[in-house]
Amino acid sequence: MAFGCVTFDELNQLVGMKRSMPFDEYFAPMKISDEQKRDRIRLAESLEEEFIYMMSYMFYAYPDITVDMVNELRDRYMDVLIDLGIAYSVYDELQRQADKFAVEVIEATQRHKDDPYYYSEDRARLCAEDQSNFVYDIKEYGDALEQGYTHKTWETVGDNRVRASHVEIEGTTTPLEEPFVLWGGMMMHPHDDSLGVDESELVACRCSLSFSKGE
Repeated sequence: MAFGCVTFDELNQLVGMKRSMPFDEYFAPMKISDEQKRDRIRLAESLEEEFIYMMSYMFYAYPDITVDMVNELRDRYMDVLIDLGIAYSVYDELQRQADKFAVEVIEATQRHKDDPYYYSEDRARLCAEDQSNFVYDIKEYGDALEQGYTHKTWETVGDNRVRASHVEIEGTTTPLEEPFVLWGGMMMHPHDDSLGVDESELVACRCSLSFSKGE
């Protein structure tokens, strides 16, 4: 099940991002509406509950971190999205993201099964806030396509944690169905990996899009 690549958890470890903060603080600086922030917080809270359960499950199963756990984590992830009414309009894209996330989490746990961090609530929280942005970035882009928007603008939070590659495209407006071009590859929207962008462009990204009709 090894991908031969660094996962979300391992990148967080490498850059020293082992930390927890309340979800409202994490999402506060994003350039999205208050309603969008509330949606992200609600989803992050629900995902966090499921991820804490899975971290506990893996801890008590130690050292038997098995492939079967991928399916349970994926199903719990998707159940949250269905229960909150998020999954329907972009179900296939979100199913693909849930699959990818579940495999990466279990694979990383297998590789680091002696490290307490990989069973921690802190890990669950980091994953939950990141996946909440993943989900809503996918959903909101899909909704914009359906609603007839024609252009999109990349927005960053504007602090010193923003990647240099994302600073470079801050405020850039493109046609909705054309990609943004970054140093690490091309992306249709924040957290988009469909065009093969480097994973380092995705981890803990807090960028967002605004949409418009006409240039």
